Amino acid sequence: MARRIGEAVAVRLAQDVTSGAGAGVAPASFIWRDRVYVVREVLGYWRERQAWWNAPAVRAAAVGEDLPMAVGAEGQALKVAVDHEREVWRVEARGPRTVGAGVYDISRETTRGTDGEGWRLLAVAD
Repeated sequence: MARRIGEAVAVRLAQDVTSGAGAGVAPASFIWRDRVYVVREVLGYWRERQAWWNAPAVRAAAVGEDLPMAVGAEGQALKVAVDHEREVWRVEARGPRTVGAGVYDISRETTRGTDGEGWRLLAVAD
């Protein structure tokens, strides 16, 4: 039985990953609800299509507003891209004071960097 979570988590990334064709850098650990979970094994990796029609840029364009803007490193205005995919990692991880490891699905928006930003805990398998 899996519980849907959908909460933001802080992630520390591994340096080297060989878990499938095209796989990015996997999570090494994550912090969820002020507890550190150490990843013991990557069980799977995939990309999911997002509900692109819910993106703020698409909603703004649908009602005739300008696209949301971001500020670049030199202060110039940048248009915000609409991303249609996210990466999902299924990992086996062990939390503090737990007897066994659990299975967690962690996602990262592909528009974010790989520096630990934009990560969410999607589900926990009981």
